Amino acid sequence: MLRTLRQVLIAIFVVLWVAVLLAGFAAYGVRPDRRATGPWPRWVWAAAGTSAVLLVVVLPGLAVYYSTGERERISRTGLELTEQQIQGRDLFTSTCKRCHTLADAGAASTIGPDLDTLQPDFETTVDAVLNGRARGKGQMPAGLAGQEGAEAVASYLAAAAGRNDGS
Repeated sequence: MLRTLRQVLIAIFVVLWVAVLLAGFAAYGVRPDRRATGPWPRWVWAAAGTSAVLLVVVLPGLAVYYSTGERERISRTGLELTEQQIQGRDLFTSTCKRCHTLADAGAASTIGPDLDTLQPDFETTVDAVLNGRARGKGQMPAGLAGQEGAEAVASYLAAAAGRNDGS
């Protein structure tokens, strides 16, 4: 929904700027003499003023809203994440997403196990990230993250895969 709202606001902003440009051309073109110095019609000034207000107020407001980090706390599936889980999500999307499936991270790979189905516990996840795994289909390398990173991924995975026993 927020992405759609952002797209709508950007589209309105672009349409208003196009309206200002068209209004300027239209106002200039309706004058009997192109060198005339008479005032522009009120609707041109209204469109320019509205666009200026949007440029000066709405655009910076959107920038502040999207830079506060509050949006980052909510995952794709609506989970409210802790700082550790946000770090774990970032590590998961940069490292683990290539091989594993996890709906919350938008990961849909078939190389490694489907973590939504498997729902590994906290200790198993930490051990897998630190020591790696080999189960016949391939190999998960060891040392993908340090202890702190492994715990962050495990905490995020426990929350995202439906196990709430993560620390």
